[in-house]
Amino acid sequence: MGTLTAGIRYVRENCRVAWLRGRVMALFVLCFIGMQPFSSLAFGWLGGAIGPESAITIGAIVLLIYATFLLIKPGLLQPRKIPIHNHR
Repeated sequence: MGTLTAGIRYVRENCRVAWLRGRVMALFVLCFIGMQPFSSLAFGWLGGAIGPESAITIGAIVLLIYATFLLIKPGLLQPRKIPIHNHR
């Protein structure tokens, strides 16, 4: 829960373009909260097919691979510069 709150706070504070802030928050919520039912279905099916311990192990391996990828390519975690335009 703390990670989710920290992520929301980070997005709110670092999105400097006011008209884009709502869209960024909507995408954030879709990715981190809206996809949970789909992942629950996938891991429920996987757990039923190969067992819950194996499903959790596979999920942990996927997360470790992703974390390793981000460690190898740290530039992917850096914020990109967005040009600021005045839209009225």
